[in-house]
Amino acid sequence: MFEHATFSGTIGFREELFPISFSVNVDVSCRLNIDCDPLPVEAFRHLRQACGRPGEISQALTLRGRSEDGHWTFSSTDIEVRGYRLAPSGYRIDVFALAAGLTSTISDTEVSLLRFRLRGYKSIPHAPIATALGTLMVRGSGRPADADEVCGVIELKQQHKNDFPDWTCQADAMIGFVHRGICFGRGNRSQVPVTECIHGGALELVFYSGPSSPPGLAVIPPFDQQRFLEALVRRHESSTAFPSALWTVVGWLQSDTGFDEGRFLVAMTALETVLGCVLSVDNYVAPKADFEVLRDQLLTTVKCFSIGEDSRAIFEGKVRGLNQRSFSQKIDSLIRRYALPTDVFSEEAIKSIIKLRNDVVHRGVVASRGPMWESVLLVRDLVSRVILRELDYNGSHESYTHLYAKQHSKA
Repeated sequence: MFEHATFSGTIGFREELFPISFSVNVDVSCRLNIDCDPLPVEAFRHLRQACGRPGEISQALTLRGRSEDGHWTFSSTDIEVRGYRLAPSGYRIDVFALAAGLTSTISDTEVSLLRFRLRGYKSIPHAPIATALGTLMVRGSGRPADADEVCGVIELKQQHKNDFPDWTCQADAMIGFVHRGICFGRGNRSQVPVTECIHGGALELVFYSGPSSPPGLAVIPPFDQQRFLEALVRRHESSTAFPSALWTVVGWLQSDTGFDEGRFLVAMTALETVLGCVLSVDNYVAPKADFEVLRDQLLTTVKCFSIGEDSRAIFEGKVRGLNQRSFSQKIDSLIRRYALPTDVFSEEAIKSIIKLRNDVVHRGVVASRGPMWESVLLVRDLVSRVILRELDYNGSHESYTHLYAKQHSKA
């Protein structure tokens, strides 16, 4: 893989390009480091504007170049200015790539390969999985891994020339789906520092910045990961689209705040996202067409009263929202839709988490650590079971509600 090279190219901001020489190296943790040569004063003054004023979001630069030996091409539209200074050698800027690509031409091969490397990924050995796009392999460290250590791989390989003109796009979608599923199953975010793609006589490396999240509450037991991986592949290849908003929900569940109040509110946000994602029809008390007749009659009645415009607008807003189910009713619909156990997600338990949310958000009342943490576990368990059902996973999963137990999920 790439280690070090010096490039000549251009750096730009707001469609203004300046010539530049820079060197790029990759350290042992697969992090990309860029060192730019000194710039003319005109370029320096223009580029440092990307930092913005205090409180503003910095804007991205573009950086492109070709290595001195002609072997590599560098390209990034996500370059951040981290600092600037006047050094003895001239005006310099310190830059950092949020994402950057390195491309090289290689001898044509019949093998097509896409590989995601993972930070801090520990797992037992997994068997290869045959897919429509090739053979999928998932590997991780057999020993405890540091969160920053690059020790895991998700790899999709097609040994023969394939009939997919957009194989790389389809392979990227499949591995991305499996990667998000792995993060959900492990209970933490395993960051991808670099992807490697070999296809059509080209090697492309794409580097991404960012850390992995600390270990969390795993959903899938270690010895059930193979079955879970196979379920992820089947679900991705099925004709029914997976609700993409549920991956946003997974991101909410991976919040690493140390405050239980923060964990609880993030978990409730995840739950509300689920409700809006999978209950779009069940969100209404009556069919929309039937309610429109009643709504128009009520709005006409409101107009007959002699009240101020502000009050009238409030009443009209209430009338328009009459057909929306309450939060507790939506959760009840969710439980019934996925046939979740009512002994765990009882009416009393649902009322308890709603009251706790209202107390924290509206009154600033902080419950003791016990009830707060129990509510976090309950909401996480509810959301996790919905995601497992949507993934058509039929196997064991971890439940932390009340007392820890291994449960069986039915697809």
